[in-house]
Amino acid sequence: DSSLQALLSSSHLADFAAGQEIVQQGDDPKFLYLIIKGAVKTLRYSAEGKEATIRMLGAGETFLDAVIFMGGKSPINAKAIEDSNLLLIPA
Repeated sequence: DSSLQALLSSSHLADFAAGQEIVQQGDDPKFLYLIIKGAVKTLRYSAEGKEATIRMLGAGETFLDAVIFMGGKSPINAKAIEDSNLLLIPA
């Protein structure tokens, strides 16, 4: 319980408008993202600039967790596909 309280006390909620970029490929991940409300698309761009959707995510799902635990730069972009409220948990 105390570990969870410490983690949540340093987390914060953030709103993202539909179409707003949340994370860019190559960023150093600063947060684990938990979708409280809304929907997020994770995607990549090829060298030619073509978009490839990786996952469509909704309330209760997380993203960037694997990168945070394994280390390294973000291999994906993340974009809100509808107005969304996310819990940002520090990496």
